[in-house]
Formats: sequence, structure tokens, C-alpha cells
Amino acid sequence: MFEAKEFLQVLSLVAIPDVLLVVFVSSVFQLGSKIFNGVANNNARLLGNLAVCLCVIWLVVLFIIDAAQCHLVFECLFGLVTLGLLLASAVLRGISYPWAATIVLLAVPPFLVGFLRFKQERTNYAKAEKFY
Repeated sequence: MFEAKEFLQVLSLVAIPDVLLVVFVSSVFQLGSKIFNGVANNNARLLGNLAVCLCVIWLVVLFIIDAAQCHLVFECLFGLVTLGLLLASAVLRGISYPWAATIVLLAVPPFLVGFLRFKQERTNYAKAEKFY
């Protein structure tokens, strides 16, 4: 079954984006409405377009340098930058797509758990029955 280390990894990969979703996007703490009211202007939409372009360029650069073959520390840093660009794009485009930040934060946990399984498969093959 799960070891304590694996359980904490999966828990953190699922809990951190969900906490971000509740705190920064929802109206539970009234912070989500303040954020989206702050970006509800035309300048933020243009910055959102710029952030989307930067995100696409960043993904192309990661593909060119073959980031999947880098050391784990660099992969984590690249992933954090990518997630930051995705969230910045989603929040800054909030006037046109108010649901985008929620979708990004809901898609992050399955992606991160799949990434963890992929990393474990490299060292010792983790079948789905053993991993989940």
C-alpha cells in the first residue's frame, strides 16, 4: 500500500492547489472577488494576452531544451514557472474567462500525481494498481 512518504507526496500535490483554489479564487475569504475586480480592466486583459504568449514561448523553450531529461530540481523549477505563467494568464484574462483560474487549479492535482507516477516509473515500474 502507501508508505508515509508517498502518502505525504500525494497529499501535498492534491492539497496545495485545492487550498490555493479556496483561498484565492473562491469567495470564501472574499479574496477571489478582490483579485478579479482588480483585473477587470482593459490593461489587465492585454497583460493576460502577453502572459499567454510568454507561456507558449516558455513551453516551446522547455521542449527545445528537452526539460524532461533535466535533473529533478530543474524539472520542479520549470514546473513552478510554468504553473505561475498559467495562473497569471488565467487570472489576468479573468475579465473574459472568469472560470479559467478555477479550471487550471482543478487540472493541476491530477497532472502532478501523474507526474509523480511517471517519475517513479523511471526508477522502478509503478503499475497503476500499486500506485493508486
